[in-house]
Amino acid sequence: MNSAADLFNTETWHILKQEQERANSQRIARQRKKRELMESLQAQLADAGISMDEFIQASMGHASDA
Repeated sequence: MNSAADLFNTETWHILKQEQERANSQRIARQRKKRELMESLQAQLADAGISMDEFIQASMGHASDA
């Protein structure tokens, strides 16, 4: 028979495991969103005839203006 401590540890482990899985799912979703945004940005820049380097340089110029 499990002691109260064993039961508590098992319950705690399951809760921590669920939290870890939730955090991993959120991290993966954020990475997917970033990738989708980057792909969209690259396509828009290509359509406008702007290279990624040009875009970055222009963005850095604005950052130094702030």
